[in-house]
Amino acid sequence: MEGNNKDMNLFLALFWLICAVMLLVYEHTVGPTNFRMRVAGSNFSWAWLMLLLVLYNLQRWWRIRSYRAKQRALTLARNYQDSKGQRHSTVPSGTPGPNFDFTDEPPAPSDRDITDQPPMNH
Repeated sequence: MEGNNKDMNLFLALFWLICAVMLLVYEHTVGPTNFRMRVAGSNFSWAWLMLLLVLYNLQRWWRIRSYRAKQRALTLARNYQDSKGQRHSTVPSGTPGPNFDFTDEPPAPSDRDITDQPPMNH
């Protein structure tokens, strides 16, 4: 559904609308002309076919536009989830070094002998 001409259907709808209005106005002022088609014994103006093309192109433009908006919203939501997952990761990035493991209690002080004490100043 992607394309370089994102508003081509809107342009075509406007083009067919202008053509249909011009033909209807022309036939109204001049009268029935050769711009007619015979269907089942009736004369129809080509302007009605042009108006159907207007509706078709507007419908295509709207569907493409809503599809792109939905895709954009999904991309934004995916990017948001990715960035949220990177900031608040519950999975550890690796095993921490033993110097940075604060989950255990600190080791108990060693039993030092009296000779290990610094001399006292009297």
